[in-house]
Amino acid sequence: MKELNRLEQDYFYLRYLANKKAPKQCELLKELKITKKQLEKLKDTFDEFHTQYKQYYNENRKKLFKDPVKFMNWFTDQNNKCGYCGITSKELKQIAKDRGTTDKPNLTLNGKTKRSKGTLEIERTDSKEEYSLNNVILACPLCNNAKSNLIDEDGWKDFFVCAMKSYYKRLLSKNEQSNNSIGETI
Repeated sequence: MKELNRLEQDYFYLRYLANKKAPKQCELLKELKITKKQLEKLKDTFDEFHTQYKQYYNENRKKLFKDPVKFMNWFTDQNNKCGYCGITSKELKQIAKDRGTTDKPNLTLNGKTKRSKGTLEIERTDSKEEYSLNNVILACPLCNNAKSNLIDEDGWKDFFVCAMKSYYKRLLSKNEQSNNSIGETI
């Protein structure tokens, strides 16, 4: 069985304590001087952090996750969209759904699994620098992959962001046209 790191231990302990049947919950509420409602909010925030942690954590990015509050503030500030072209997570998932099947959405054209889910990725704005909250944004798979370590942030914004926006707009309008034509035939 895998050994849990400190963050995972804290997460499971918090889940346990937030459970209504947990005998130590009253003690915890008194010790922290918070209400049950505040504990539930804390648990919900931590659940969201844990979701992001599972999706994005790796050895290169571990510094990003040292302070859950700072990470979640950064994540919230990203507005769930690509920091370059502005496509939202919801729009990416729609494109993946349109390209895949009902059971298996897929963003890629060839059905490969890497980047297939249409989720935003953590991208370093300056690829020469380390992963830090001052040097990362959420990016769509296309912006992240194409910019990579070949183009600096300003060059990407100046020359490629408009094209990326146009490409996504075309993909999303194709979906809209398909949905409209389906409605017309019924």
